[in-house]
Amino acid sequence: EDFVLSDTSLIRPVSGFALTYIEVFFLTREAFMAVVERRKVTCPQLAQIVRRYCVKIAVTRGIIAEARRRARSQVSQVSRYTMLSDNSKPLSRVSPSPILPEVPGTIE
Repeated sequence: EDFVLSDTSLIRPVSGFALTYIEVFFLTREAFMAVVERRKVTCPQLAQIVRRYCVKIAVTRGIIAEARRRARSQVSQVSRYTMLSDNSKPLSRVSPSPILPEVPGTIE
């Protein structure tokens, strides 16, 4: 679904397996974009659809990556300030559990 993205940091790694022998056909991003480019005259809406999809998925993945980065930063800042000022023992340790679930292939 995301092979059309040019920013590889937003692409989620995917792996799969089959229980039986299968033939696998694949199309690289460059080959796919070349097909879209060649069909601009005969099917101009195709380029618009692909571009709109690329923007939508890139924005979604970018927002999730930035939210995750900010959440980690906030957790680390809170954990630094949980020390008591009088005897320097930790008052409570903030759990580093992620606020958002992990999404493979996003910026850490």
